[in-house]
Amino acid sequence: MSLFRRPDQIQPPPSSLTLRWLTVGVLLTQALHAFHLPMSLATVGPILALLSYAMHRRGWRLPSLVLVLIAATVAFAVRKELGYLIGRDPGVAFLALAAGIKLMEVRTRRDVSFLLCLIAFLLPTVFFYGHAIATTLAVIGVAVVLLGALVATRDDEAPTPWRAALRLAGTLALHGLPVALALFVLFPRLSGPLWTLTSERVGRTGLSERMDPGMVSKLSLSDDIAFRVDFEGEVPAARDLYWRGPVLTQFDGRGWSTSLAPGEGHVLVEQGRSISYRVSLEPHDRFWLFALDLAASVPPEARLTREQQLFSLQPVSQALQYRQTSILSDRYPARHADELRQALSLPYSGNRRAREWAAALRQESTNPGDLVDRVLGTFRREAFYYTLEPPEYAQDGIDAFLFDQRRGFCEHYAGAFAFLMRAAGIPARVVTGYQGGEMSPVGGYMIVRQADAHAWVEVWIDNLWRRIDPTGAVAPERIERGLGAALPAGERVPFLSRLDDSVIKTLRLHWDAVNYRWQRWVVEFNKERQQHMWKSLGMPRPQPWQIVAVMLAVAGIWLALLAAWMFRHRQRDPAQSDWDKFCRRLARAGLPRAEHEAPLAYVRRAARRWPKAREALLAVAQSYCQARYGPIPARAGLKALHDAMNTFARVPIR
Repeated sequence: MSLFRRPDQIQPPPSSLTLRWLTVGVLLTQALHAFHLPMSLATVGPILALLSYAMHRRGWRLPSLVLVLIAATVAFAVRKELGYLIGRDPGVAFLALAAGIKLMEVRTRRDVSFLLCLIAFLLPTVFFYGHAIATTLAVIGVAVVLLGALVATRDDEAPTPWRAALRLAGTLALHGLPVALALFVLFPRLSGPLWTLTSERVGRTGLSERMDPGMVSKLSLSDDIAFRVDFEGEVPAARDLYWRGPVLTQFDGRGWSTSLAPGEGHVLVEQGRSISYRVSLEPHDRFWLFALDLAASVPPEARLTREQQLFSLQPVSQALQYRQTSILSDRYPARHADELRQALSLPYSGNRRAREWAAALRQESTNPGDLVDRVLGTFRREAFYYTLEPPEYAQDGIDAFLFDQRRGFCEHYAGAFAFLMRAAGIPARVVTGYQGGEMSPVGGYMIVRQADAHAWVEVWIDNLWRRIDPTGAVAPERIERGLGAALPAGERVPFLSRLDDSVIKTLRLHWDAVNYRWQRWVVEFNKERQQHMWKSLGMPRPQPWQIVAVMLAVAGIWLALLAAWMFRHRQRDPAQSDWDKFCRRLARAGLPRAEHEAPLAYVRRAARRWPKAREALLAVAQSYCQARYGPIPARAGLKALHDAMNTFARVPIR
């Protein structure tokens, strides 16, 4: 009947050392996921893990029903925080918290193995949310700790000390690193990620398909990177750095939004200054790409709308790199007649004073260009203020902005200007994107941050869409020198947008250069780049057997080198090494040891030759025998042998 006993009756419970390793593994894994979890869930996970460890220390056991209720409560909390339960993000969040619950019911070796496997499964899910080098190093570090846990907990009766376990785990990881690198470079890459899950988060920082008053100003408080740019040749002047994003044509009385108008765009072919560059775009979970005005090429898997906006065919949920060519121009012709009709649409009522002023300007102006100059002149002459802290504009916000408060950010000036143009019968629309950028002092590339978010206007003048930036009339420093130079003294400025070069800012720029190189050479090592590598090696289209042969050759060479190194540096018994050193000294003095001679017999023969060294000689031999064969602890025996050797080294023998 013993065959039918429960596993926890057969196996002893895990030791306290095993429980400590498991708790540390769970806490480290939860810490990795804390950066993308809501604060409440990120706090609950460690509490569950620490509570589980405390329960084990006190010998408390919860009934299975209670554990099920705790798991159900956690699932309900995930559903409440994220809004849904079935999906990637809630699944990862639930598993991260469930690891703490599983720790509560660890009773057998099977439970230990299951929990370690759960932690190992959770580690790669961190890459759903970022691929920075710091994230990779953190995951590798936790993986080494997990491997150390496997080493330390393999035998509860003779546990491995934590330092030795981590040392062995680190050594194994270093031994496997070259093979992992070879597989990363040589194994056939897929055209997309192995998982096809798209991002489900809605809170990522970035431009939206809608612009409400205050939206861009809030975005400009962020130092997060939107994209990086490598220019092929001379870098354009700051006044030409308009990175085109969503084009907003619909106005509902408060904010502006995009309209999915049918019709494909046409690549600009007119004469102008052409510039080529490579964009490394950070994920923003939407479809738009960014290019300097105006796009002269379309990246693969993208299209150009009739508003000259680049659209990806898939949401940009992972870092994306593409090459782009642009014509530096602030005007282009319209291709569709209904573009102008859309660019004149306004609500039937609202903002009465702005409508009346627009009608008066139209009467006074000789042409659309003259009307534009009159409005810009008003912005320059009168007391309008550029600020990141504008007041709240509610009903008839454009009237309140133009005639009462006169304080706003770029979206206020662009939205009010486009409204005035439309009210005066001139087609106009708002363009959002980024303006400017900062050249990295170490990487030679440009960094465009969320703080560079901007809004400007396109106006139909002389049968062309022309870029008009009303912000430049109020705060020209914003266009020429960036956000930090345009804001009034005392206002809150994003740290990396400040004009002063602090040590922390310099260090962050250097770290960004490291991250960028990691992004380019590791994260963005895709199928096309691998094919280019094979082509440079003389194999444009390698056959499967050739790829396997190269991988086996690389792995074989590394294993051979590793075996040779281990054979040369094989670990010897420390006591035997000291004894061999002792014997060599006596041999140089004219008394070599015979192969059959025991340590004590050899020392007695040496004592007869050097009577004055008798005590030192006997101390070495006795210490060696105790360290090598005696019952005393190894560390104490080795110390006694080292002390005896040091004493003998000061004894003259000839």
